[in-house]
Parts: sequence; C-alpha cells; structure tokens
Amino acid sequence: MAVLALMFLPPVEGKVKFSKGTSVQFVNAALSKIGLVLWRPGEGVRQVTTYTVSPGAVITLDGTPVKLGRIRKGMHVNGYTEGNAGVLDKLDVQN
Repeated sequence: MAVLALMFLPPVEGKVKFSKGTSVQFVNAALSKIGLVLWRPGEGVRQVTTYTVSPGAVITLDGTPVKLGRIRKGMHVNGYTEGNAGVLDKLDVQN
C-alpha cells in the first residue's frame, strides 16, 4: 500500500539558490555540464561545483531564453534551481 501511495505524490520542487558572487567557471554544452564558482562568505572561500543541466532546463541570459551553449565563463549567475542533487532545472545568468 505504501508503494502505491508514493506513486501519486507530487514531484519535489527544486530549491532556488542564490549566492552573491556566483559566476560561471566553464560550460560543456555537448555533455550538458556547467561549473559554477560558489562564493561562501561565512567560510571566505570560493568553490567550483560541477552540475549536469537537465534536458528540459530553463536557461535565461539577461531575461531571454537561450541554449546552454550561449553561456560563457565569467557570466554572473542570478539564481539557479537544483532539482535533484547535482542536476540544474533552471539557470538565470546575466552578461
């Protein structure tokens, strides 16, 4: 009965993340990968984290929908949504 109940639960919404100073470190559109430099002010360190971009991800550049290949190193990340661990569902980037 518990398995049947789990089949009808709504999908878990990803958490929107904002991080002051987050920028793009690298993009590999062919592999759907992106590296983000995450600034952790409390720790005083910058950390590069690699994510897979989901096939249906919504990617915007300056408010306009774009493909992952239009994103370049050094662009500022306004926010992103990580649906599953390490998989981005949404990415909002500013040139």
